[in-house]
Amino acid sequence: QVYSNVTTTCSLFTNSLLIFILFAAQLKHVGHYRWILLSFAVMDILITIIHFLVFPAIHMTEFGYIFWGYSMLDKSSSIGTFGLMCWILLFYQSFIILAFHFVYRYVA
Repeated sequence: QVYSNVTTTCSLFTNSLLIFILFAAQLKHVGHYRWILLSFAVMDILITIIHFLVFPAIHMTEFGYIFWGYSMLDKSSSIGTFGLMCWILLFYQSFIILAFHFVYRYVA
C-alpha cells in the first residue's frame, strides 16, 4: 500500500507539473509535439487514479486472463466490472497514444 501511495503521488505531481509547464511556458521548439505530451500526461493521470482506486491484478490461465481489483472485492460485481473495464481501456489507450507518437515522429 505504501508503494502504491508513493508512486501515485509522484505520478500525479510530475504529470501535473508537465501540464503546467506545457501551458505556462512558451516553448517554440516543442511546437505541436506539446499536444502529444499533454495527451500522455492526462492519460497517465487518469490511469494512475484508476489504478489507485481499483488496484488491479491479472492472472493468466489456459483459457485466458482473469482480471480482478483487490479494492473491488467487497463491492458489487457491476462496480468491479466497471472499474476493471476503465482500467483496461486506459491501459490500452496509452499504447494508442504511443502509436500516434511514433507516427508523429516519423512524419516530423
